[in-house]
Amino acid sequence: TDERWKDIYIDVMAGDMRSELVVPLKREKKVWGVLNVESPEQGAFDKNDKLLLQTIADQIMIALRTAEEHEQILSKEKLEGELQVARKIQESINPSVLPKFKGFDFGARTIPARAMGGDIYDFIELDRDSLGILIGDVVDKGISASIFMAITKGLIRALATPDLSPKEVLLAVNRHLYEMNTADMFVTMIYGVLNRDRIFTYAQGGQGFPLVFDKIGNQMQVPTKTGQALGFLPNSKITIDEHTITIPAEGTMLLYTDGVTEAGNEQHVGFGIARLENLVQNNPDSSAQRLCKLILKSIDDYRGNFSQSDDITLMAIHSKKQMTNTKLKHVY
Repeated sequence: TDERWKDIYIDVMAGDMRSELVVPLKREKKVWGVLNVESPEQGAFDKNDKLLLQTIADQIMIALRTAEEHEQILSKEKLEGELQVARKIQESINPSVLPKFKGFDFGARTIPARAMGGDIYDFIELDRDSLGILIGDVVDKGISASIFMAITKGLIRALATPDLSPKEVLLAVNRHLYEMNTADMFVTMIYGVLNRDRIFTYAQGGQGFPLVFDKIGNQMQVPTKTGQALGFLPNSKITIDEHTITIPAEGTMLLYTDGVTEAGNEQHVGFGIARLENLVQNNPDSSAQRLCKLILKSIDDYRGNFSQSDDITLMAIHSKKQMTNTKLKHVY
């Protein structure tokens, strides 16, 4: 007898016990315990008793497994419910309506790869003549990315004012993110200010450059320096590039996260920048929101049965045709 286990053993020979039948409680070749029956009679059990006891033991293990699976289902449903609430909260962080900024038409769509995503977009009314525009992509996906996204967006909202240039805003955001970032996460971003003269002044922190097209679909040249992502370097070591472009009259500007161009198909080939450019060039008369929907449908068709691997976010800004006042000359 092993003395280490004496406190948990029951002496089967206590009293008048003369027979014992033991069968394993087994699942998937692993023994989880035993089922034990005792009798004061000598030779009380035969092979039929053993078969019956093993059947009872098997049913016990089935019942235990069912109970475990039921508990897992309940836990999963609870988690899914909590994620659904969290996703609704995240969706409420994104603009519920597109801005009304005279002279422009706006579109925006975002599709997370998981229950919660890490992409950011926003429109911020700075004053009656200027509109802040934000798009960004937090590294990674899921809950951690969504939390980092919410922090980043809150910082932008708090710091964006007409008195600060886009570059100054991103540097201020980077300073805060760097100080609080213990998870080694970072975010790529464009933040810019659009005025009523169609001038867009923006700062880039590692985000892909805007695509700009004139009213007949010709693509315009834009600066291609993208700067560095925010959150992992101090301001003394980070490069944030600031540029100014003019959206052509009746032209379109498209902002997007890399989930758009990197959306893959079953051959593991990305959607690519060329397909995105062609879509805009071939639909110069589309409204901004219709253009976003068209691009998302094209990506979905291109991907086929291949699952979405990254969050997708699009923003389109279209310069409306200016109405001119025509005076009628009366002839007498």
